[in-house]
Amino acid sequence: IICGALLYISVIGTQFKMMNIIANFESYSQHPGQLYYESNAATGQIMDNERRNNAKVSPNYKEIAASVASKWNLTAPNAVELLEKQFYKENDWDPKRDFFHFHHLYKSGGTSMSGVIDKTIGLPRKGKNFEGVLPGSYPSGDFNHEEALEDINRLLKQGMKREELPYRASYAHTGLRPVYGPEKTRTGEFFLKQLPHKRLRAIAMLRDPTDFRASNHAMIMCGLNYEVNKWNNEREQNGL
Repeated sequence: IICGALLYISVIGTQFKMMNIIANFESYSQHPGQLYYESNAATGQIMDNERRNNAKVSPNYKEIAASVASKWNLTAPNAVELLEKQFYKENDWDPKRDFFHFHHLYKSGGTSMSGVIDKTIGLPRKGKNFEGVLPGSYPSGDFNHEEALEDINRLLKQGMKREELPYRASYAHTGLRPVYGPEKTRTGEFFLKQLPHKRLRAIAMLRDPTDFRASNHAMIMCGLNYEVNKWNNEREQNGL
């Protein structure tokens, strides 16, 4: 009951927060020759038609970018312009060279993202594993370097060249960066040594802070309730 009540309060708090955002950042307007992103905090010129027409930018992308900026309370003068550029960013993914490490931040949908990796660049599946995913990866656990090294050595002993190793991605609660310097992570150092021919690329998924706190608090409280019930059951079985 306590767990449910706390979660309900957090959800209500999120709703009030979104109502406030919508009230304060409810519109963007396109004027002749200019696109403006309007807010109570700042109103700044983002782009002019002449420059954007030269870049052959679709007006639809302007609207999408402005809508995202408004929803997420982005008040920087060039917020819309930066968002719009993402629609035209050239995809430079090289399936033979790139190696993705997904840093699963707690309570941010990482388990689902790990599943997406399994069923896309992780394919084909071999037994319980996916060929493209480096063993030692866990959707909700830390990266196991020993397990990864064991599989790498297994393939090398079979005569496979290091450049031919099939791994394209890994995932875990373990972070990758920084890869270089005195603060480099164990995982970054491991990948540089074991996969020197790969271009390492780190990805992560973020979550709205309010939703994150609500989800994290609910998980902690449910875990505590489980332990309390377990302790009470043991006492009952012992006649206490």
